[in-house]
Amino acid sequence: MSTSKTPLMAFLRQAWNLAHAANKPDALPTDELIDQLKEVRSRRAFLRSSGQVALMAGGLSAVNACRTPLEPVNPAQTGAGRTGTNTPVVAIVGGGIAGLMAAHTFTKKGFTNFTIYEASARTGGRMFTAKNIMAPGLTTELGGEFIDSGHQDMLNLAQEFGLTLLDTQAPSELTLIKDAYYFNGRMYSLADVVAAFRTIALRMEADINSLPDTIDYTTTGIARQLDQLSVSAYLSRIGASGLIKELLEIAYETEYGLSPDQQSCINLLFLISTDTRGGKFDIFGDSDERYKIAGGNQQITDRLTRLYQDSIETGCVLQAINQAGSKIELRFANAPAVRADFVLLTLPFTKLRQVDINVSLPSVKKNSINNLGYGTNAKLMMGFSGRPWRNLGYSGYVFSDNGLQSGWDNSQLQGGANGGYTVYLGGSRGAQLGNGSEQAKMIQYLPLLNQIFPGSLLRYNGNVERFHWPTHPYTLGSYACYKTGQWTSIGGAETEPAGQLFFAGEHCSADYQGYMNGGAETGRRAARAIWQLIRA
Repeated sequence: MSTSKTPLMAFLRQAWNLAHAANKPDALPTDELIDQLKEVRSRRAFLRSSGQVALMAGGLSAVNACRTPLEPVNPAQTGAGRTGTNTPVVAIVGGGIAGLMAAHTFTKKGFTNFTIYEASARTGGRMFTAKNIMAPGLTTELGGEFIDSGHQDMLNLAQEFGLTLLDTQAPSELTLIKDAYYFNGRMYSLADVVAAFRTIALRMEADINSLPDTIDYTTTGIARQLDQLSVSAYLSRIGASGLIKELLEIAYETEYGLSPDQQSCINLLFLISTDTRGGKFDIFGDSDERYKIAGGNQQITDRLTRLYQDSIETGCVLQAINQAGSKIELRFANAPAVRADFVLLTLPFTKLRQVDINVSLPSVKKNSINNLGYGTNAKLMMGFSGRPWRNLGYSGYVFSDNGLQSGWDNSQLQGGANGGYTVYLGGSRGAQLGNGSEQAKMIQYLPLLNQIFPGSLLRYNGNVERFHWPTHPYTLGSYACYKTGQWTSIGGAETEPAGQLFFAGEHCSADYQGYMNGGAETGRRAARAIWQLIRA
């Protein structure tokens, strides 16, 4: 993974880069570096705002110039469509963004002899939008929420369907303090974090530079040695303590979803080093998690579902995969068995490991299916009559050691006076969010939010919802997360095909693991790979 899922991680990369720059012999004082950061943000904001009217009026017109041309949805048939008597059959297991994107890609190639088999009663998977649960008129994301400015597959889909983007870096948001860092009972500033980072920046740089550009299950040497260290063990080894150790551990617990003593420290070294790899050094990092879809991200999967509704079967729980001569046979718990020439498996490995697989698989593929780590992220969402964090001058993003971990305004940029807030938890706290009632969890977490943003208790409107991905029966986890040793034992094996079996989903993405874009990207790539075999 090379970009961040949470705003804290983008901030930490910025702070790391500032700390690195501040350690140079000819460096400017830290406060001057921070002033430069603010000036660059302002210049970028001006450039963004100049295109904002076009962006909002034309859907994605301000983004289109950097996008590849879109293929037509229904090109002329090329002889590989559904009607051919000898046309290969493709079975797609999973109706989330990966499976739907595969169907979309096949159709654009003129191939329509596919069927999507979805276990649940709905399509969309972890793209799941709810309406009016926080307050009338508000949409709330129960699953995937943010789209990065570099998430081309998702942005292309939004463009194709004429959907409007909400820009979390719009001018109205830049008048607010973006992030609140509440540790040890008080707020910390960027300067505080940079100063703490300076104590470990040089050691981290040395370890980052020792790693190869690509790490997978064939990698040996220093990468394999570091892969055995957890994030917590690594931070202790390099002498991190106090604020910076707490901040990094909370960051990675919410970013990847597992506790920092379970995760490989390469998660830390690869993510935080994004702007320093290969001799490149961008002091101010990049800008991630910028967009949402106005009206809800699920609109993308809903549009795809409408296009392919005649090729989707719901309620099909996969039980077994068998070799049947030259075909692959799929057996379902409550649907007839089917045979296909190619099978694309997009379900999470947490679910695939429950399937009886009776076809030959390489040992590394078996290992990845059976053991790939998954985060335990979960969301607690509360409604408010107002947005008290904004009254205090904050956008709503918060990261804290008071037990709340992280959270944000889930109603940001939506109209009306009411608001909603998402408490986003990982590790053991994410797992424990599934225990007890929603009301009990509100009683636990609302006072913690009020410590950070006073007035939240008074503005709470009585609405509370929870979505617990670790126990959701069709996912059993939030998204993929490499545990110690997994970068160099199974990394990269997730996406490798095995005979007539192909694989897609966020867990198969090298660059966008854990993102909606990872699902879309790998669904597209897998469909193209199958198509190349069909047309050969």
